[in-house]
Amino acid sequence: MPVINNSLPERDRETAGAALQATLADLLNLSLVASDSRRIWSTSAGCSTPRTGSDQQRGAFTRGGHHPALLLSGEDRLAAEGKEPLVFCAMDKTDRAIIAHLMENGRLANTELADLVGLSPSPCLRRVRQLENSGVITGYRATVEPAAVGRGFQVLLHVEMAVQDRATIEAFEAAVGELDEVANCLRMFGQPDYLLWIAVPDLDAYERFYMASLTDLPGVARTHSQFTMKTIKSTPEFPIGHRPSVTES
Repeated sequence: MPVINNSLPERDRETAGAALQATLADLLNLSLVASDSRRIWSTSAGCSTPRTGSDQQRGAFTRGGHHPALLLSGEDRLAAEGKEPLVFCAMDKTDRAIIAHLMENGRLANTELADLVGLSPSPCLRRVRQLENSGVITGYRATVEPAAVGRGFQVLLHVEMAVQDRATIEAFEAAVGELDEVANCLRMFGQPDYLLWIAVPDLDAYERFYMASLTDLPGVARTHSQFTMKTIKSTPEFPIGHRPSVTES
């Protein structure tokens, strides 16, 4: 990066100052040079879309067209797994209100939702479709009582791996993916290597499942089971913003 030296002649100082401003502008824009094989994020009309390097050799990923951010660090991993990077549109308070209401009641009719967020039905439906198509809204589903469907006994299982080579990790994750009793599986930084939420009818069912399935998982060194004493809070929702109508003062 050029540095302005006050001992230089005035013309040279002006040249150095211009070079410094250009360098700072480049840093602010976080322009990224990529090869033809890399995918580059750009922003168009407030919605980020992926482009290939052959489309444009330089690009930046911005939120809402004005806040620069770095190229997603997980892009190469997603490409290696044959998955497309997630693409999210910039959201305003109306979008967040729509999401909050649908999280609370996914069966709301469009006309009811439009009234709640202060829109007419057509613009409201367009926003919902945009949120669905961009992957912000991933689906609608019923919430059930676990005990009523034979999943009332839930166990948090800590898993530590004996080996961490790619083949073993892939085999472990593939095997876990086939187990209906595993409700969630998280690969963790640090210890443990994995956290598994397991849902079965009762303790006896868990013991049978543990011996028949969990002990055969590839590469496992040790496990630690934790049983729930009492559920203090259980909700699929998380705070995303204001829920009532956006027309409120």
